[in-house]
Amino acid sequence: MKLNNLTKPLCVVPLLAIGASLGCSAQETTPIHASSVTVSSPTLRTWQGWGCALYWWANVFGSNETMCQVCFGKTTTVLNSQNLPNLRFNIVRYNLGGSGPGMVNSRTMPAFKAINGFWLSPRSSNPLSATFNWHADAAQVEALKTAKALGADHFEIASNSPMWWMCTNGSTTGSDNGGDNLMTRYYTDFAYSLALAAKHARTAWHVPVTAVEPFNEPSAWWWKFPGRQEGCHFDKSTQAKIIPLLRAELNHIGLADVKIAASDENSPPEALATWNSFSAAVRADIGRVNTHGYSGLSPYRGPAMAELRRAVGSMPLWMSEDGDGDATGMTMAQTIAANINQLGADAWCYWQPYDSGGWGLIQCNPGDHWVGTPNTKYYMMAQFSRHIMEHMQVLSTSDVDTVAAYDPIKHKLVAVIVNTGAPRTISLQLNGFTSTKPSGSEWTTTSNGSVLYAHAALANLHLPTLHVPVAGGSVATVEIDNVNRKSSAN
Repeated sequence: MKLNNLTKPLCVVPLLAIGASLGCSAQETTPIHASSVTVSSPTLRTWQGWGCALYWWANVFGSNETMCQVCFGKTTTVLNSQNLPNLRFNIVRYNLGGSGPGMVNSRTMPAFKAINGFWLSPRSSNPLSATFNWHADAAQVEALKTAKALGADHFEIASNSPMWWMCTNGSTTGSDNGGDNLMTRYYTDFAYSLALAAKHARTAWHVPVTAVEPFNEPSAWWWKFPGRQEGCHFDKSTQAKIIPLLRAELNHIGLADVKIAASDENSPPEALATWNSFSAAVRADIGRVNTHGYSGLSPYRGPAMAELRRAVGSMPLWMSEDGDGDATGMTMAQTIAANINQLGADAWCYWQPYDSGGWGLIQCNPGDHWVGTPNTKYYMMAQFSRHIMEHMQVLSTSDVDTVAAYDPIKHKLVAVIVNTGAPRTISLQLNGFTSTKPSGSEWTTTSNGSVLYAHAALANLHLPTLHVPVAGGSVATVEIDNVNRKSSAN
Protein backbone atom coordinates (compact mmCIF):
# COMPACT_ATOMS: atom_id res chain seq x y z
CA MET A 1 0.00 0.00 0.00
CA LYS A 2 1.52 3.27 -1.03
CA LEU A 3 0.29 6.35 0.81
CA ASN A 4 0.61 9.87 -0.41
CA ASN A 5 0.89 11.13 3.13
CA LEU A 6 2.66 8.73 5.52
CA THR A 7 1.58 10.76 8.54
CA LYS A 8 -1.89 9.21 8.23
CA PRO A 9 -2.81 5.59 8.83
CA LEU A 10 -4.31 3.60 6.01
CA CYS A 11 -8.07 3.43 6.15
CA VAL A 12 -9.70 0.06 5.64
CA VAL A 13 -13.19 -0.84 4.48
CA PRO A 14 -14.85 -3.20 6.98
CA LEU A 15 -16.36 -6.35 5.47
CA LEU A 16 -17.06 -8.84 8.23
CA ALA A 17 -16.26 -9.32 11.87
CA ILE A 18 -16.74 -12.25 14.18
CA GLY A 19 -16.67 -10.31 17.43
CA ALA A 20 -16.01 -6.56 17.35
CA SER A 21 -15.37 -4.75 14.06
CA LEU A 22 -12.24 -2.81 13.19
CA GLY A 23 -12.92 0.81 12.31
CA CYS A 24 -10.83 3.61 10.79
CA SER A 25 -11.38 7.30 10.18
CA ALA A 26 -9.44 10.23 8.80
CA GLN A 27 -9.30 11.75 12.28
CA GLU A 28 -7.26 8.91 13.76
CA THR A 29 -3.79 9.84 14.93
CA THR A 30 -0.54 8.49 13.60
CA PRO A 31 0.48 5.13 15.09
CA ILE A 32 3.07 5.47 17.83
CA HIS A 33 5.60 3.21 16.12
CA ALA A 34 6.40 2.43 12.52
CA SER A 35 8.63 -0.40 11.37
CA SER A 36 9.79 -2.03 8.18
CA VAL A 37 9.71 -5.79 7.56
CA THR A 38 11.33 -7.32 4.52
CA VAL A 39 9.71 -10.46 3.10
CA SER A 40 12.13 -12.44 0.94
CA SER A 41 10.79 -14.35 -2.03
CA PRO A 42 12.92 -17.57 -2.01
CA THR A 43 11.18 -20.55 -0.41
CA LEU A 44 12.51 -21.80 2.93
CA ARG A 45 10.25 -24.85 3.14
CA THR A 46 6.80 -26.13 2.21
CA TRP A 47 4.34 -25.84 5.07
CA GLN A 48 2.86 -29.16 6.22
CA GLY A 49 0.10 -27.81 8.40
CA TRP A 50 -1.43 -27.21 11.81
CA GLY A 51 -2.90 -29.65 14.27
CA CYS A 52 -3.56 -30.78 17.80
CA ALA A 53 -3.55 -33.83 20.02
CA LEU A 54 -6.73 -35.78 20.63
CA TYR A 55 -5.71 -37.54 23.84
CA TRP A 56 -7.71 -36.44 26.90
CA TRP A 57 -10.36 -34.19 25.42
CA ALA A 58 -11.25 -36.72 22.74
CA ASN A 59 -11.26 -39.50 25.34
CA VAL A 60 -14.35 -37.75 26.73
CA PHE A 61 -15.78 -35.76 23.81
CA GLY A 62 -14.58 -37.71 20.79
CA SER A 63 -18.10 -38.54 19.63
CA ASN A 64 -19.09 -34.83 19.71
CA GLU A 65 -18.97 -33.95 16.02
CA THR A 66 -19.43 -30.24 16.67
CA MET A 67 -16.31 -30.06 18.83
CA CYS A 68 -14.37 -31.87 16.12
CA GLN A 69 -15.68 -29.50 13.46
CA VAL A 70 -14.37 -26.53 15.41
CA CYS A 71 -10.85 -27.93 15.15
CA PHE A 72 -10.80 -29.66 11.78
CA GLY A 73 -13.62 -28.03 9.81
CA LYS A 74 -13.11 -25.51 7.03
CA THR A 75 -15.92 -22.97 7.54
CA THR A 76 -17.71 -21.96 10.77
CA THR A 77 -19.41 -23.91 13.53
CA VAL A 78 -21.84 -22.89 16.26
CA LEU A 79 -20.62 -24.08 19.67
CA ASN A 80 -22.51 -23.02 22.79
CA SER A 81 -24.41 -20.38 20.78
CA GLN A 82 -21.19 -18.85 19.43
CA ASN A 83 -20.37 -18.89 15.73
CA LEU A 84 -16.69 -19.84 15.59
CA PRO A 85 -14.37 -19.73 12.59
CA ASN A 86 -13.09 -23.30 12.25
CA LEU A 87 -9.36 -23.71 12.84
CA ARG A 88 -8.82 -25.84 9.71
CA PHE A 89 -6.35 -28.19 11.39
CA ASN A 90 -5.08 -30.93 9.06
CA ILE A 91 -2.81 -32.77 11.53
CA VAL A 92 -4.20 -35.23 14.08
CA ARG A 93 -2.14 -36.73 16.90
CA TYR A 94 -3.85 -39.85 18.23
CA ASN A 95 -2.74 -41.24 21.59
CA LEU A 96 -2.22 -45.00 21.70
CA GLY A 97 -2.98 -45.57 25.36
CA GLY A 98 -1.47 -48.09 27.73
CA SER A 99 -4.15 -48.32 30.41
CA GLY A 100 -6.67 -51.07 30.93
CA PRO A 101 -8.14 -53.65 33.32
CA GLY A 102 -5.54 -55.08 35.67
CA MET A 103 -3.17 -52.13 35.75
CA VAL A 104 -1.86 -50.54 38.94
CA ASN A 105 -3.91 -47.38 39.31
CA SER A 106 -2.41 -44.06 40.29
CA ARG A 107 -4.44 -42.24 42.89
CA THR A 108 -3.45 -38.91 41.31
CA MET A 109 -4.45 -39.62 37.70
CA PRO A 110 -8.06 -38.68 36.86
CA ALA A 111 -10.05 -41.18 34.85
CA PHE A 112 -10.20 -39.05 31.69
CA LYS A 113 -6.41 -39.16 31.40
CA ALA A 114 -6.31 -42.95 31.41
CA ILE A 115 -6.39 -43.96 27.74
CA ASN A 116 -7.26 -47.61 27.29
CA GLY A 117 -4.97 -49.63 25.07
CA PHE A 118 -5.98 -52.51 22.80
CA TRP A 119 -3.56 -55.30 23.75
CA LEU A 120 -4.95 -56.56 27.03
CA SER A 121 -2.34 -59.14 28.07
CA PRO A 122 0.79 -60.95 26.86
CA ARG A 123 -1.06 -64.26 26.47
CA SER A 124 -1.28 -63.88 22.69
CA SER A 125 0.06 -61.53 20.02
CA ASN A 126 -2.67 -62.48 17.56
CA PRO A 127 -4.67 -59.29 16.89
CA LEU A 128 -7.75 -61.43 16.16
CA SER A 129 -7.62 -63.15 19.53
CA ALA A 130 -9.49 -62.26 22.71
CA THR A 131 -6.35 -60.59 24.09
CA PHE A 132 -7.12 -57.63 21.84
CA ASN A 133 -10.06 -55.29 22.33
CA TRP A 134 -10.16 -52.95 19.36
CA HIS A 135 -13.13 -51.10 20.85
CA ALA A 136 -11.31 -50.10 24.04
CA ASP A 137 -10.81 -46.49 22.96
CA ALA A 138 -14.00 -45.80 21.03
CA ALA A 139 -14.36 -42.06 21.70
CA GLN A 140 -10.87 -41.07 20.59
CA VAL A 141 -11.17 -43.30 17.52
CA GLU A 142 -14.44 -41.60 16.64
CA ALA A 143 -12.71 -38.21 16.75
CA LEU A 144 -9.96 -39.59 14.53
CA LYS A 145 -12.49 -40.72 11.93
CA THR A 146 -14.38 -37.42 12.08
CA ALA A 147 -11.18 -35.45 11.56
CA LYS A 148 -10.45 -37.52 8.45
CA ALA A 149 -13.97 -36.93 7.13
CA LEU A 150 -13.46 -33.19 7.62
CA GLY A 151 -10.30 -33.22 5.53
CA ALA A 152 -7.38 -33.89 7.88
CA ASP A 153 -4.56 -35.64 6.04
CA HIS A 154 -1.67 -36.15 8.50
CA PHE A 155 -2.36 -38.79 11.15
CA GLU A 156 0.19 -39.65 13.81
CA ILE A 157 -0.08 -42.42 16.38
CA ALA A 158 1.77 -41.37 19.53
CA SER A 159 2.50 -43.30 22.70
CA ASN A 160 2.75 -41.84 26.19
CA SER A 161 3.37 -45.21 27.80
CA PRO A 162 3.57 -48.86 26.79
CA MET A 163 0.74 -51.15 27.85
CA TRP A 164 0.62 -51.41 31.62
CA TRP A 165 1.64 -55.07 31.62
CA MET A 166 4.85 -54.20 29.77
CA CYS A 167 5.86 -51.83 32.58
CA THR A 168 8.03 -52.88 35.53
CA ASN A 169 5.51 -51.74 38.14
CA GLY A 170 2.31 -52.31 36.18
CA SER A 171 1.62 -48.57 36.00
CA THR A 172 1.36 -46.32 32.95
CA THR A 173 2.21 -43.22 35.01
CA GLY A 174 5.94 -43.86 35.36
CA SER A 175 8.38 -46.05 37.21
CA ASP A 176 8.95 -45.95 40.95
CA ASN A 177 12.21 -44.01 40.57
CA GLY A 178 11.62 -42.07 37.36
CA GLY A 179 13.85 -44.33 35.23
CA ASP A 180 13.02 -46.70 32.39
CA ASN A 181 9.70 -48.45 33.02
CA LEU A 182 9.47 -50.69 29.95
CA MET A 183 10.78 -54.17 30.74
CA THR A 184 13.57 -55.22 28.37
CA ARG A 185 11.80 -58.45 27.44
CA TYR A 186 8.96 -56.38 25.99
CA TYR A 187 10.98 -54.07 23.73
CA THR A 188 9.93 -55.95 20.60
CA ASP A 189 6.34 -56.32 21.82
CA PHE A 190 6.16 -52.58 22.38
CA ALA A 191 7.39 -51.92 18.85
CA TYR A 192 4.92 -54.49 17.52
CA SER A 193 2.02 -52.86 19.39
CA LEU A 194 2.74 -49.50 17.76
CA ALA A 195 3.03 -50.95 14.28
CA LEU A 196 -0.08 -53.07 14.76
CA ALA A 197 -2.13 -50.05 15.84
CA ALA A 198 -1.05 -48.16 12.74
CA LYS A 199 -1.98 -51.13 10.57
CA HIS A 200 -5.38 -51.52 12.26
CA ALA A 201 -6.07 -47.79 11.82
CA ARG A 202 -5.51 -48.14 8.10
CA THR A 203 -7.40 -51.35 7.49
CA ALA A 204 -10.27 -51.17 10.02
CA TRP A 205 -10.75 -47.44 10.61
CA HIS A 206 -9.68 -46.38 7.09
CA VAL A 207 -7.42 -43.71 8.56
CA PRO A 208 -4.15 -43.41 6.59
CA VAL A 209 -1.63 -43.15 9.43
CA THR A 210 1.48 -41.36 8.18
CA ALA A 211 3.74 -41.53 11.26
CA VAL A 212 4.28 -43.34 14.56
CA GLU A 213 5.81 -41.60 17.57
CA PRO A 214 7.05 -44.13 20.18
CA PHE A 215 8.07 -41.71 22.95
CA ASN A 216 6.62 -38.70 24.74
CA GLU A 217 9.15 -36.53 26.56
CA PRO A 218 11.23 -39.68 27.14
CA SER A 219 14.24 -38.02 28.78
CA ALA A 220 12.10 -36.26 31.39
CA TRP A 221 12.70 -37.09 35.03
CA TRP A 222 9.09 -36.50 36.15
CA TRP A 223 7.54 -39.79 35.01
CA LYS A 224 7.29 -41.24 38.52
CA PHE A 225 4.56 -43.36 40.05
CA PRO A 226 2.02 -42.33 41.21
CA GLY A 227 1.87 -39.85 38.36
CA ARG A 228 -0.93 -37.56 37.22
CA GLN A 229 -0.92 -38.80 33.62
CA GLU A 230 0.44 -41.57 31.44
CA GLY A 231 4.17 -41.21 30.89
CA CYS A 232 7.33 -43.26 30.59
CA HIS A 233 11.01 -42.42 30.77
CA PHE A 234 13.33 -43.91 28.16
CA ASP A 235 17.08 -43.46 28.43
CA LYS A 236 18.62 -42.26 25.19
CA SER A 237 20.34 -45.63 24.82
CA THR A 238 16.97 -47.35 25.20
CA GLN A 239 15.42 -45.14 22.55
CA ALA A 240 18.26 -46.09 20.22
CA LYS A 241 17.37 -49.76 20.69
CA ILE A 242 13.62 -49.38 20.21
CA ILE A 243 13.68 -47.20 17.08
CA PRO A 244 15.27 -49.92 14.86
CA LEU A 245 12.85 -52.49 16.31
CA LEU A 246 9.92 -50.26 15.42
CA ARG A 247 11.26 -49.70 11.91
CA ALA A 248 11.57 -53.46 11.44
CA GLU A 249 8.03 -54.10 12.72
CA LEU A 250 6.54 -51.41 10.48
CA ASN A 251 8.35 -52.82 7.46
CA HIS A 252 7.33 -56.38 8.33
CA ILE A 253 3.66 -55.46 8.68
CA GLY A 254 3.58 -53.69 5.33
CA LEU A 255 3.99 -50.11 6.53
CA ALA A 256 7.35 -49.18 5.06
CA ASP A 257 5.87 -45.82 4.07
CA VAL A 258 4.98 -44.90 7.67
CA LYS A 259 7.56 -42.58 9.22
CA ILE A 260 9.00 -42.90 12.70
CA ALA A 261 8.76 -39.52 14.42
CA ALA A 262 11.13 -39.06 17.33
CA SER A 263 11.65 -38.23 20.04
CA ASP A 264 9.07 -35.67 21.18
CA GLU A 265 11.39 -34.37 23.89
CA ASN A 266 10.15 -31.62 26.19
CA SER A 267 12.23 -28.86 24.62
CA PRO A 268 14.43 -28.13 21.61
CA PRO A 269 17.66 -28.42 23.65
CA GLU A 270 16.66 -31.89 24.85
CA ALA A 271 15.61 -32.84 21.33
CA LEU A 272 19.01 -31.73 20.09
CA ALA A 273 20.82 -33.72 22.77
CA THR A 274 18.82 -36.85 21.94
CA TRP A 275 19.37 -36.47 18.19
CA ASN A 276 23.11 -36.01 18.71
CA SER A 277 23.23 -39.15 20.85
CA PHE A 278 21.91 -41.36 18.03
CA SER A 279 24.17 -43.18 15.63
CA ALA A 280 23.87 -42.64 11.89
CA ALA A 281 22.05 -45.95 11.61
CA VAL A 282 19.40 -44.95 14.17
CA ARG A 283 18.98 -41.55 12.55
CA ALA A 284 18.41 -43.27 9.20
CA ASP A 285 15.39 -45.06 10.69
CA ILE A 286 13.79 -41.75 11.71
CA GLY A 287 11.66 -40.02 9.12
CA ARG A 288 10.79 -36.89 11.07
CA VAL A 289 12.08 -35.13 14.17
CA ASN A 290 9.40 -34.06 16.63
CA THR A 291 9.94 -31.76 19.57
CA HIS A 292 7.84 -30.04 22.18
CA GLY A 293 8.33 -26.36 22.87
CA TYR A 294 8.43 -26.08 26.64
CA SER A 295 10.80 -24.73 29.24
CA GLY A 296 9.14 -26.14 32.31
CA LEU A 297 5.56 -25.08 31.61
CA SER A 298 6.63 -21.90 29.84
CA PRO A 299 7.38 -21.59 26.12
CA TYR A 300 11.00 -22.21 25.24
CA ARG A 301 12.80 -19.03 24.21
CA GLY A 302 16.43 -20.20 24.18
CA PRO A 303 19.04 -20.45 21.42
CA ALA A 304 18.83 -24.17 20.61
CA MET A 305 16.08 -23.82 18.02
CA ALA A 306 18.35 -22.88 15.11
CA GLU A 307 20.90 -25.45 16.25
CA LEU A 308 18.30 -28.21 16.14
CA ARG A 309 17.27 -27.27 12.61
CA ARG A 310 20.90 -27.28 11.47
CA ALA A 311 21.49 -30.65 13.13
CA VAL A 312 18.57 -32.42 11.43
CA GLY A 313 19.23 -30.74 8.09
CA SER A 314 16.48 -31.13 5.51
CA MET A 315 14.58 -33.75 7.52
CA PRO A 316 11.02 -32.66 8.43
CA LEU A 317 10.95 -30.99 11.84
CA TRP A 318 7.66 -30.54 13.66
CA MET A 319 6.69 -28.58 16.73
CA SER A 320 4.47 -31.46 17.74
CA GLU A 321 3.25 -30.02 21.04
CA ASP A 322 3.12 -26.60 22.60
CA GLY A 323 0.85 -24.86 25.05
CA ASP A 324 0.76 -22.24 27.77
CA GLY A 325 -1.58 -20.70 30.32
CA ASP A 326 -1.94 -17.29 28.65
CA ALA A 327 -5.60 -17.00 27.68
CA THR A 328 -4.97 -13.90 25.55
CA GLY A 329 -2.99 -15.95 23.02
CA MET A 330 -0.14 -13.44 22.68
CA THR A 331 2.36 -15.84 24.24
CA MET A 332 1.26 -18.56 21.83
CA ALA A 333 1.44 -16.19 18.85
CA GLN A 334 5.01 -15.20 19.69
CA THR A 335 5.88 -18.87 20.14
CA ILE A 336 4.46 -19.82 16.75
CA ALA A 337 6.40 -17.05 15.05
CA ALA A 338 9.64 -18.07 16.77
CA ASN A 339 9.08 -21.74 15.99
CA ILE A 340 8.62 -21.01 12.29
CA ASN A 341 11.30 -18.34 11.92
CA GLN A 342 13.96 -19.65 14.33
CA LEU A 343 13.29 -23.37 14.77
CA GLY A 344 12.39 -23.79 11.13
CA ALA A 345 9.35 -25.91 11.95
CA ASP A 346 7.51 -27.53 9.04
CA ALA A 347 4.29 -27.91 11.08
CA TRP A 348 2.90 -26.72 14.41
CA CYS A 349 0.52 -28.48 16.82
CA TYR A 350 -1.23 -27.15 19.89
CA TRP A 351 -1.53 -29.47 22.87
CA GLN A 352 -5.19 -29.62 23.94
CA PRO A 353 -7.58 -27.21 22.18
CA TYR A 354 -10.17 -28.00 24.86
CA ASP A 355 -8.61 -27.50 28.30
CA SER A 356 -9.05 -25.66 31.57
CA GLY A 357 -8.42 -21.96 32.00
CA GLY A 358 -5.84 -20.27 29.82
CA TRP A 359 -4.40 -23.54 28.57
CA GLY A 360 -7.41 -24.20 26.41
CA LEU A 361 -8.20 -22.49 23.15
CA ILE A 362 -11.70 -23.21 24.39
CA GLN A 363 -12.26 -23.57 28.11
CA CYS A 364 -13.18 -27.10 29.04
CA ASN A 365 -13.09 -29.49 31.98
CA PRO A 366 -13.18 -33.04 30.57
CA GLY A 367 -13.37 -34.44 34.10
CA ASP A 368 -16.89 -33.12 34.61
CA HIS A 369 -17.92 -33.02 30.92
CA TRP A 370 -18.10 -29.22 30.83
CA VAL A 371 -17.39 -27.16 27.71
CA GLY A 372 -17.28 -23.39 28.01
CA THR A 373 -16.43 -20.43 25.83
CA PRO A 374 -13.40 -19.70 23.64
CA ASN A 375 -10.52 -17.72 25.02
CA THR A 376 -9.15 -14.89 22.90
CA LYS A 377 -6.37 -17.39 22.28
CA TYR A 378 -8.71 -19.32 20.00
CA TYR A 379 -8.93 -16.40 17.58
CA MET A 380 -5.16 -15.89 17.80
CA MET A 381 -4.76 -19.48 16.62
CA ALA A 382 -7.18 -18.82 13.77
CA GLN A 383 -4.95 -15.96 12.56
CA PHE A 384 -2.33 -18.56 11.69
CA SER A 385 -4.16 -21.80 10.95
CA ARG A 386 -6.87 -20.33 8.72
CA HIS A 387 -4.44 -18.40 6.52
CA ILE A 388 -1.07 -20.15 6.25
CA MET A 389 -2.30 -23.34 4.70
CA GLU A 390 -0.75 -26.70 3.97
CA HIS A 391 1.46 -26.71 0.85
CA MET A 392 2.09 -22.97 1.00
CA GLN A 393 5.73 -21.90 0.77
CA VAL A 394 7.23 -20.42 3.93
CA LEU A 395 9.30 -17.30 3.31
CA SER A 396 12.01 -15.53 5.25
CA THR A 397 11.27 -12.24 7.02
CA SER A 398 13.49 -9.71 8.72
CA ASP A 399 11.29 -9.76 11.84
CA VAL A 400 11.01 -12.78 14.12
CA ASP A 401 7.42 -11.78 14.96
CA THR A 402 6.25 -11.75 11.34
CA VAL A 403 5.50 -15.00 9.51
CA ALA A 404 5.09 -15.00 5.74
CA ALA A 405 4.01 -17.60 3.18
CA TYR A 406 3.16 -17.72 -0.50
CA ASP A 407 0.67 -19.81 -2.45
CA PRO A 408 2.07 -20.22 -5.99
CA ILE A 409 -1.18 -21.75 -7.26
CA LYS A 410 -3.51 -19.01 -6.02
CA HIS A 411 -0.82 -16.30 -6.30
CA LYS A 412 -1.57 -15.26 -2.73
CA LEU A 413 0.89 -13.75 -0.26
CA VAL A 414 0.14 -14.02 3.48
CA ALA A 415 1.84 -12.23 6.36
CA VAL A 416 0.90 -12.77 10.00
CA ILE A 417 2.18 -9.95 12.19
CA VAL A 418 2.49 -10.28 15.97
CA ASN A 419 2.52 -6.87 17.64
CA THR A 420 3.07 -6.98 21.40
CA GLY A 421 3.52 -3.21 21.71
CA ALA A 422 1.69 -0.02 20.83
CA PRO A 423 -0.24 0.58 17.59
CA ARG A 424 2.05 0.97 14.60
CA THR A 425 2.22 0.81 10.85
CA ILE A 426 4.19 -2.08 9.43
CA SER A 427 5.83 -1.41 6.07
CA LEU A 428 6.08 -4.74 4.27
CA GLN A 429 8.93 -4.64 1.78
CA LEU A 430 8.07 -6.99 -1.09
CA ASN A 431 10.80 -6.32 -3.62
CA GLY A 432 10.77 -9.93 -4.82
CA PHE A 433 7.13 -9.78 -5.91
CA THR A 434 5.13 -8.07 -8.61
CA SER A 435 1.46 -7.37 -9.18
CA THR A 436 -0.41 -5.26 -11.68
CA LYS A 437 -3.62 -5.26 -9.67
CA PRO A 438 -3.12 -6.39 -6.06
CA SER A 439 -6.10 -6.75 -3.75
CA GLY A 440 -6.17 -7.77 -0.15
CA SER A 441 -7.74 -8.08 3.27
CA GLU A 442 -6.68 -7.85 6.90
CA TRP A 443 -7.88 -9.83 9.91
CA THR A 444 -7.24 -8.56 13.44
CA THR A 445 -7.40 -10.07 16.92
CA THR A 446 -6.50 -7.98 19.96
CA SER A 447 -5.19 -9.55 23.15
CA ASN A 448 -7.74 -7.69 25.30
CA GLY A 449 -10.57 -9.40 23.41
CA SER A 450 -12.14 -6.18 22.10
CA VAL A 451 -11.52 -7.37 18.53
CA LEU A 452 -11.82 -11.11 18.03
CA TYR A 453 -11.48 -11.87 14.32
CA ALA A 454 -12.26 -8.69 12.39
CA HIS A 455 -12.04 -8.82 8.60
CA ALA A 456 -11.50 -5.66 6.59
CA ALA A 457 -10.64 -4.91 2.98
CA LEU A 458 -7.37 -3.16 2.21
CA ALA A 459 -7.41 -0.29 -0.27
CA ASN A 460 -4.80 1.56 -2.34
CA LEU A 461 -2.37 -1.33 -2.62
CA HIS A 462 0.86 -0.78 -4.54
CA LEU A 463 3.95 -2.95 -4.58
CA PRO A 464 6.75 -3.18 -3.58
CA THR A 465 5.85 -1.56 -0.23
CA LEU A 466 2.63 -2.19 1.65
CA HIS A 467 1.85 -0.06 4.70
CA VAL A 468 -0.28 -2.06 7.13
CA PRO A 469 -1.82 -0.51 10.27
CA VAL A 470 -1.60 -2.92 13.19
CA ALA A 471 -3.45 -2.41 16.47
CA GLY A 472 -1.57 -2.44 19.74
CA GLY A 473 -1.33 -5.81 21.50
CA SER A 474 -2.66 -7.70 18.52
CA VAL A 475 -2.08 -10.22 15.79
CA ALA A 476 -2.94 -9.12 12.27
CA THR A 477 -3.04 -11.26 9.15
CA VAL A 478 -2.68 -9.72 5.73
CA GLU A 479 -3.62 -11.58 2.55
CA ILE A 480 -2.61 -10.07 -0.77
CA ASP A 481 -4.06 -11.63 -3.95
CA ASN A 482 -2.82 -11.45 -7.55
CA VAL A 483 0.82 -11.48 -6.49
CA ASN A 484 3.61 -13.10 -8.51
CA ARG A 485 7.22 -13.74 -7.73
CA LYS A 486 9.83 -12.12 -9.86
CA SER A 487 11.47 -14.54 -12.27
CA SER A 488 14.69 -14.70 -10.24
CA ALA A 489 12.87 -15.96 -7.12
CA ASN A 490 13.13 -19.62 -6.12
